[in-house]
Amino acid sequence: MKKKNTAANLGLSLILLVTSLSNIKCQDSHVAISEPINKNTEAEKPRGLDKDTATNLPEIPVDIYIVRKQNLVKNLEVNGIFKALKDEQIVPQVSGRIEDLYISDGKFVRQDSILLKINGDLYEAELRIAEENFKKSLVEYGERTIYSSVNSEYNRNHSVRDVSNLQNGENINDIDAKKLFMEYDRNEIYAITTGLNRNRLLLKIARINMEHTAIRAPFDGYIADLEAFEGGRVKAQMPILRLVSLDPIGVDVDVLEKELVLLREGTKVRVWPVNFSDYESPGTIKSISPVIDAEKGTVKMSLTVDNKKLVIKPGMLAKIRIEYKDHGRRLLVPKEAVLKRDGRLVVFVYSGGKAEWRYIQKGLENDKFVEIKEGVALGDSVTVSGHFYLSHQARIRLSR
Repeated sequence: MKKKNTAANLGLSLILLVTSLSNIKCQDSHVAISEPINKNTEAEKPRGLDKDTATNLPEIPVDIYIVRKQNLVKNLEVNGIFKALKDEQIVPQVSGRIEDLYISDGKFVRQDSILLKINGDLYEAELRIAEENFKKSLVEYGERTIYSSVNSEYNRNHSVRDVSNLQNGENINDIDAKKLFMEYDRNEIYAITTGLNRNRLLLKIARINMEHTAIRAPFDGYIADLEAFEGGRVKAQMPILRLVSLDPIGVDVDVLEKELVLLREGTKVRVWPVNFSDYESPGTIKSISPVIDAEKGTVKMSLTVDNKKLVIKPGMLAKIRIEYKDHGRRLLVPKEAVLKRDGRLVVFVYSGGKAEWRYIQKGLENDKFVEIKEGVALGDSVTVSGHFYLSHQARIRLSR
């Protein structure tokens, strides 16, 4: 009898336990169905912090961006190398010692200003000799042409036979001489025989050499690679410095063949040095090569870029952004505002000192902005920094 009572009690306990579990399950199901659903379904709702935890955690500093409508422009970004549009090796035309040096590396000089002077004593002496020889020849020429009474000495109509009558076998010197007399008049012959023509040329050379003792800047620019010093000797035709122009500055770019349809000469571009991303300058496509590099599949393009602050130097790596299509005004947020959580795109909206997790649908994008089709509204403040480890309802504050 005792065993039967024990079994009955055990059966009753099991029935009560099953009934309790069924009631709990029904209550949970009722809560899940009756809880209000907003923009996202329950499966989509972000996991937030409970009230006590959210209150006790310190505020996280964030930066925000106010959602606005603006033009979404498609860009093409390419790399290049900055170069001086004018870059010339300065080469002395005469040899000698540097008497005066007016420049140093990095100095700006104006076109035609004197960079240095080479001692000109030797070239001045040569110039004086050339002037004397020229004057002597000029006097002799004048005596023959102006004061000579032998007016018919070189009359080619009487003293020289026609070239067509020259006999075969005649001395080659005679032939050349007779041709000369046929081609030149008397005064021209005197200019040759007195050495006047030759001395005139030598005088011209002496004057040029004297002028070359002062080396001048061929254009406005900056001194670079100076390899001369005052008192030092320079040799003719040996480079001693470079002169480079820095504003505007040029960029050489290789673009892919398929990108040619997006490019036009005269198109405005934005350019900055790779290591100075905050320094952006306007530029223009100056030329596009008509020849394609078959091995690389690229085309050479040249740009001119403003460089008034002289931050950009030849040889720096360049980043070029070319705007080629404007999609009009769209609701945009910066790319850094968009995060990926559980395989979906989200943003955090600053709302009353707390982070509100929003799922979004994006549209078009460029290198900086993303179009938002759903999830945020015009005027919302989305976080753009300090938000990588945020959770829903986390306490946040503006960093500045």
